[in-house]
Amino acid sequence: MNPIGSYRKALRFANSSQNSAALPLLESASENGYGPAQYALGTWYLHGVSVEINVKRAADLFEKSVRSGFKGAMYDYAVCLETGNGVKKNLAQASKLYLAAAIARDKSAYRSIARVAYWGIGMDRDLRLARKYYRLAALSGCADSAEALAFMYENGEGGLRSIQRADEWTAYSKQCSGQGKRRRR
Repeated sequence: MNPIGSYRKALRFANSSQNSAALPLLESASENGYGPAQYALGTWYLHGVSVEINVKRAADLFEKSVRSGFKGAMYDYAVCLETGNGVKKNLAQASKLYLAAAIARDKSAYRSIARVAYWGIGMDRDLRLARKYYRLAALSGCADSAEALAFMYENGEGGLRSIQRADEWTAYSKQCSGQGKRRRR
C-alpha cells in the first residue's frame, strides 16, 4: 500500500478507536516519508497514544515532517526547538518556524511569533511584527493577545499610540475571556 493510502487507513482505524491497527500503518507511511503520517505519529509519541511517551522521537518525527514539506508540523517542531524538548534548543530556528507557521495561517503560531518578535527571542525585536500577529491571535479569540495588543497601542509600540484602540482591545479581551482587568507587562 502507498504511504497516502496507509495514512488514510490509519486515520479510519484511529477515528474508530482502533489505535493498535492504526499504529503499524502510521509507522509504514512515516517510514516512507509521508509528512502528515510523520506528524501524526510524532503526536502519538508526544502524548503516549498507543506508544510509550518519547519526546525525542516525537521531535525527530516533527522535524522529518517539516522537512518533507508538511506545514502542519511547523508549530509543534518550533515549540520543541524553543523549549529544548527532545532536541537541542535553537531559538533562531524556532522563531523562523513560528513565523513560517503563522504565514501558513496556523492560528496556534500567531501568539508565539508575536511573543518572540515582541521580546526578541531568537530574532531581532520587531514590534511591528509583534503587533500584527498579536492582532491576528486576538481575532482568533486569544484574550491574552488582545491584552498585549492593547498594551502596545497604549504605549505606541510597533506603530502609533492610540488610547482609543487600546481601550477597544481591552474591551475585546474582556469579551473573549469573560472577565476583568488588563494585565500590565
